[in-house]
Amino acid sequence: LPILPKLALLREVAGHAKIPQVTEHVRALNAQGEQVLVVAHHRAVVDAYARALCGPKVLKLQGGMSARATEDTKRHFNTHGVEDAPVLILSQDAGKLGHTLCLQRKLAGLPEACHVVIAEESPSPGGEAQAMDRVWRIPQTRPVTVQNVIARDTLDEGLYLLRRAKRRAAAVITDGEAVD
Repeated sequence: LPILPKLALLREVAGHAKIPQVTEHVRALNAQGEQVLVVAHHRAVVDAYARALCGPKVLKLQGGMSARATEDTKRHFNTHGVEDAPVLILSQDAGKLGHTLCLQRKLAGLPEACHVVIAEESPSPGGEAQAMDRVWRIPQTRPVTVQNVIARDTLDEGLYLLRRAKRRAAAVITDGEAVD
């Protein structure tokens, strides 16, 4: 097998391995009344999270969905509380641009979603930033907590460190200063 498919397989294996821990953490946040955005990359991992997290009440945005289904999913997440829309599983690639997951909630008198769990690591700082930006928007009034779930001593850890180094280099180039 060439190296890129091997790396993709290792990323997917790490994504599957973290499902029990991520599911437990998300359920604990839901029990505190918080909605959660879970970000994954591989279709099989996105689907596994959808099955693991409360069945039919879990919403997901991923490639292959029609524009109407995407808008209906966002509308449901944005206009319902944690009881009816506890989790939105977001495919990192499908959810990159154009999705605001806080404004409608605010207009409906609901607290904005403010928890993002990055369940699968990506080598690109842009993908992580886009995932965070789904809830960290101009109308957001609550602090946003972003958590990366990293499997130690795996490719996951290496990807996280690589992405952090890329983010620091970009900050030096664009802002002229290092970022911790």
